[in-house]
Amino acid sequence: MLYSTIKRTKAILCSVFSSIRDNGFIDYDRLPTEGAKLPPKTATKYISIPRRAFSAEHLEKIVDASRNFTCNGKTCKIYTAALLILTRTGLRLSELLGLCRKDIVIINDEELTISINRSVHTIKNASNNGNSWIIGLTKSEKSRRTLMIKDERCVTLIRYILSLTNRPVFYENQEYNFLFATRTGRPISKSNFTRNFVKIRKVIGSDIRIHEIRHSVATLMANNPAISYNNAAAFMGHSLNVFMRYYVHPGDDYLNSCSDAINSAFKRK
Repeated sequence: MLYSTIKRTKAILCSVFSSIRDNGFIDYDRLPTEGAKLPPKTATKYISIPRRAFSAEHLEKIVDASRNFTCNGKTCKIYTAALLILTRTGLRLSELLGLCRKDIVIINDEELTISINRSVHTIKNASNNGNSWIIGLTKSEKSRRTLMIKDERCVTLIRYILSLTNRPVFYENQEYNFLFATRTGRPISKSNFTRNFVKIRKVIGSDIRIHEIRHSVATLMANNPAISYNNAAAFMGHSLNVFMRYYVHPGDDYLNSCSDAINSAFKRK
């Protein structure tokens, strides 16, 4: 919690200076705060912004905006491929950045599978052999899963990325060849990915956050009557309870659709 440190420090110093002014010395047997009127400790509460769900059309606009995204003067296709995977699977960002080339299996020109086995997290202190990132397990056992993507554009871009020469990196004596990596082979950091994502979303004037893509995919599946909630929860790597409680949001037209369903039920009687 954050307190009014400056005001409290000023009050303590005023108490010390008052002792010097009145007595000509500092009484070391007395605490500097004794007799000082300190301002109350005011805690700054963290305000959590609720997650939102966006339509498939909005997600597609984000993907389209990424096609013209440039990095260091060059068109960067990596972000278009990454956003296609995010919008088709609802992966967490840590899971996306943890994907390696061996986790990708291209079936044909329109289908591929990805296996989620690890996640990459950023650390503040580069004490891990000079690295600012660590490789960890997925959030839960249910998060270890294999998903299929049926999108011709995604297959084409992933094939292009796999054709590029990529430098492997070693972590705890194991070799990793990350799919979304920097020139040195290290995984793209969350901060850099988020910074570039903000630039992409500004093109269409959107304020969507990366994790809200996951909520949007979950809501799209939950609102599809052809998909059971159990299957949708397994696809997202969650239990049914967590999936329904945190990830499913009401649609924009839920009021009209609910009202129409109730009216039609009474008319049948």
